Amino acid sequence: MRVHTYRFGAIYMARKILSIDIREDAISAVLFKSGLKGSNIEAHAYASVNGVENGLSDALNALLENIETEGATCIMSLPASQFFYRNLHVPFKDLKKIKQILPFELEPTLPLPVEDLLLDYFPVASPGDSPQTEIFVASIRRSRIEEYLALLSTQKIVPAVITVSGYSIALWLIQPPGELKNGLIIDIGIQSCTLFVVSLGHIALVRSFPAGPREPAERIQSICADIQRTLYAFDETNSLDFEPEAVLLTGNGSDDEALVPDISNRLGIPARRVDIVALNTQVSLKPQAVESWAPCRTDNAAAMVLAEANGLKGFNFRKGPFAPRNYWAENRRHLLKTGILAAIILMMGAANLLFDAYETKGKITRLDRQITDIFKTTFPDIKRIVDPLHQMRVKMDKNRKSNLFQVHPESDARVIDLLNEISKRIPDTVDVVFTRLVVGPGSLLVTGNTDTFNTVDDIKGRLSEISFFKTVKINSANIDRSDNRVRFKLKAEL
Repeated sequence: MRVHTYRFGAIYMARKILSIDIREDAISAVLFKSGLKGSNIEAHAYASVNGVENGLSDALNALLENIETEGATCIMSLPASQFFYRNLHVPFKDLKKIKQILPFELEPTLPLPVEDLLLDYFPVASPGDSPQTEIFVASIRRSRIEEYLALLSTQKIVPAVITVSGYSIALWLIQPPGELKNGLIIDIGIQSCTLFVVSLGHIALVRSFPAGPREPAERIQSICADIQRTLYAFDETNSLDFEPEAVLLTGNGSDDEALVPDISNRLGIPARRVDIVALNTQVSLKPQAVESWAPCRTDNAAAMVLAEANGLKGFNFRKGPFAPRNYWAENRRHLLKTGILAAIILMMGAANLLFDAYETKGKITRLDRQITDIFKTTFPDIKRIVDPLHQMRVKMDKNRKSNLFQVHPESDARVIDLLNEISKRIPDTVDVVFTRLVVGPGSLLVTGNTDTFNTVDDIKGRLSEISFFKTVKINSANIDRSDNRVRFKLKAEL
């Protein structure tokens, strides 16, 4: 098996599309990435089916071996020779009606029962105000679709679009900048050839026929003869005066150098090869990748991603029993259960939040009431209460600066500071009970009782060490006979 794989470098993207073009004799693939900085073909590959033991399966495995398919939207085209093509005229333009009557109109012209086929169609532009609508229809065996979907499933690939090989490149060439109005697009393969007739800027006819003998001259003669017969039949059944202006060649069998001039001479129409990437300025190839790009092998795969990326609508046989699965329909019951459970949890959470908010509000109200009660008890002279906490702070600051809390008008020492110093100076091991403390201007009088006279002297000495006191004297020290305790009075000058 000959497999050719090329990579164009890592590209950061907003969209990723993988196109797989399946033909009777080969498979090609293109991985396309688009983003804010532009669109690029990141990787492409080509694999021949001829001489392969397991045919398409092995070719597909080899094709995708070096292509990162994860996260990509897949488009697949099937060999054009496996489709049946018909042109119909219906006496109305309503697409809904056309869809209803299409199977009945087609059945007499098809080689198989219509229920065994999958159909798709599009209207062809009619000249003037004709009441009729020309419909171009393509159909394929349902069993074929099943086979190819099963083949891709081995690679865990689920295509979003299934179309006709070569059709995307024809669809792209009738758009700007190509804008082919009247002409022929010939997709030449190794085993078969597909002709796309473009009339008035629309694909009016598609026909597939064998590619002919292996010898080049006879092969070209056979292809041109089939094209001429097809054009004669098209002229007979079409009221348009069809004059093809150009012949565009593509396909993996179009790489013969003598092909272009020979077909041009035989058909009497200017011919040229197609290079989709060179024609399209939206897609770039890096310099090192230009030589490895073979338009005849991968142009249709490239055209498929360009058509998809630009929203061009064409054949899509991913429909009916092969339509992509509806995730909602398949999982509706489970999703509803999950949704109901989530709604219950959200409601419980909301109820819990409301309850917490209510409970917190109640606590705040009770605390506010307690603050107000404390304020009233502490400052009964204040009758108008607006913000008790703020008012209390203002009152405390004012009182803290007043003489009530000062030991001496000229001193920074406060009663609380003196008590703190006395408490620190006299340890818990000293047996003393202070019964009274009187603070006056410039002096402090301490009254209490202790176990011995020595303890009184010890307390006096300890108090003398306090920096706030200038002197400490024992005013009196007497034994109380009732409890055998020494009662004392100490006076400290500030």
